[in-house]
Amino acid sequence: MRLGSDEAPGLAGQVWYTDLAVETHMEGTVQSDWVTITASFSLEGSPYEIEGLLGRGRTAVVLKAISNVTRTAVALKVLKPHVAREQEWLQRFFQEAEVLSRIVHPGIVRVLDHGKWHVQHYIALELVAGTTLAARLARGAGVPWREACAIARDVAGALVELHGHGICHRDLKPSNIFLTESGAAKIADFGLIRVEGAKRITAPRMILGTPLYTSPEQIRTEPGDGRSDLYSLGIILAEMLMGHPPYHSTDVIKVSKMHLESPLPIQEDFPPDVPAGLVDLVQSLMAKSAADRPQQAPLVVSGLTRILDESDPTVSQVAATAPVSAAPGALVVDSQPRGARILLGAERRDTGHLTPTSFDRIPSGQVSVELALGGHRPFVAEVHVGPGELSYLQAMMEVDMGDMDDLAGVDGLARKGKNGQGYLELLNEKDGTVLVLIPEGDSVQGSDGEDPVEQPAHRVSLSRFLLGRHPVTVAQYLRFVLETGHRAPASDGAAGNPLNLWTADGPVPGTQEQPVVNVSWDDAIAYAAWAGGRLPTEAEWERAARDPSGSKYPWGDQVPDGTRACAGRTWSGPGTIEPVDRLAPGASPWGCEEMVGTVWEWCQDWFDPACYLGARDKDPVGPSRGWARVIKGGSWAEPLASLRSSRRSRARPGVRSAALGFRLCRPLPGAG
Repeated sequence: MRLGSDEAPGLAGQVWYTDLAVETHMEGTVQSDWVTITASFSLEGSPYEIEGLLGRGRTAVVLKAISNVTRTAVALKVLKPHVAREQEWLQRFFQEAEVLSRIVHPGIVRVLDHGKWHVQHYIALELVAGTTLAARLARGAGVPWREACAIARDVAGALVELHGHGICHRDLKPSNIFLTESGAAKIADFGLIRVEGAKRITAPRMILGTPLYTSPEQIRTEPGDGRSDLYSLGIILAEMLMGHPPYHSTDVIKVSKMHLESPLPIQEDFPPDVPAGLVDLVQSLMAKSAADRPQQAPLVVSGLTRILDESDPTVSQVAATAPVSAAPGALVVDSQPRGARILLGAERRDTGHLTPTSFDRIPSGQVSVELALGGHRPFVAEVHVGPGELSYLQAMMEVDMGDMDDLAGVDGLARKGKNGQGYLELLNEKDGTVLVLIPEGDSVQGSDGEDPVEQPAHRVSLSRFLLGRHPVTVAQYLRFVLETGHRAPASDGAAGNPLNLWTADGPVPGTQEQPVVNVSWDDAIAYAAWAGGRLPTEAEWERAARDPSGSKYPWGDQVPDGTRACAGRTWSGPGTIEPVDRLAPGASPWGCEEMVGTVWEWCQDWFDPACYLGARDKDPVGPSRGWARVIKGGSWAEPLASLRSSRRSRARPGVRSAALGFRLCRPLPGAG
């Protein structure tokens, strides 16, 4: 790259994320600020190496850059030098960075770094290939209603996160909504955010926002709250459905008056295939009074989900929690000494009580009897059983099985012993996962004083189940890949992304004992099925992550620190993620470790932000359909202060992230 020239080397023909209204920029873009900015970042010791221009706006330019520390590609937003001299804009710039650096959410473009280099003020953002909703709408003809619903639901889900942190966007519009290549929507450009309790930056009577999408209360310069963002979302949803903004004029005064006085769009204003329920939702979002709109973003997510569900009878159901069946040829003994199984030599399966009647049906010949004794792996003894011979049954009943729980019918487990918390652990023989037996009982799920999607705190009753002491590791996942030919983990980014910890030659050296990451929900489900289990429901996950009284953290209510949780980190290479078994002080009362921090963990359930409001109290599961799966626990990228056992979020099933993994669950007979 020639520094010092007037030519800004754009990225020809590419459309990338920036947090401005960025379209394609071709070679030869002339930008006077380019010379100053690139000259600064070319100095020795610069944190970033500039590769090209992505976009520019009124106050900032956005560049593609490479971190000289992590070698990660980023979108580098740099405040224009003349704007940086204005204290108000400088305050806005760093308020945006400070606030958003604490938020990690699939629907929000993430802040990776921010600071000052010489005279340049910058924010480093994740770089994601895709386009803006504005560019999509510019093609004409609007957006098919199902796709529009999905986009709006993604945006509403991101607003749930923002509003839960006391943040209002205040400038939601199509050019600030980014559509990734996988079809997900991400909110960007937070230059006008307002944080509850923060010092006012704007003059009291200044109108902020974009006229086509500004709420009535913004026009009246009233303080407003998250319902103002919901109004803007309603305008955007109407525009996607209608193919044009519902209120449109090139005159700012006229369009502002329309927001205040013009009637709402009616069914006849929309294409004939748009459901009446969706029109009703648009009208409620666009209500002139904030009091007449949905009062919280989770209600919008639920409403959009319901509309999509009603139109799609083929969505998949949450997997049943039936016990893992015995292997072919196994007679499951559920009324005999604990842990005993009779394995038939015949290639057939027979289940039920071992009674004289069923015993008569066992073919003559050698039968293997497998017993789990003491702290050892199961042993197998062969006995000769003839039809009607009951003496061996009596002998089996007199065998001392110790304190082994009744795990009859669960194949592929070996007793390991009790952990430091006094709870039984078993080895899952297929993949080597150490499983903790979580007993039947009542627990608190959710919280009352945290994120709205966690509310209300409520008691649930869970059947017993087995859950991995640790998340599934890279070494375990490697065995699965080699044995099944399943795709290796890979990040959603381009090849060469340093957060992709798996190369063509296998895992990056030194990572095999770390939790596996960059796996989708479908990948996790495939692994769990191979290993003889499933993913935990979020209720099971949360029971294993806190004491029954509802402690804030797995270890109690003490403030998190680095001995208990891996969190509050920025990416510095593969060593950013702690190997498992390094954070024993952070174990839950049952002995499960890394339950908060380290990596987010996939759960079985579909996500519903309002599902706790009507949750059943016995073995609850999420809705039967949805658009995103529940993830729990936070990750290495979360601030320590944000960790808690009740923390819940969501991700589309196809998402792969360096901050997202899973752990194995196995149900037990009689559960559910």
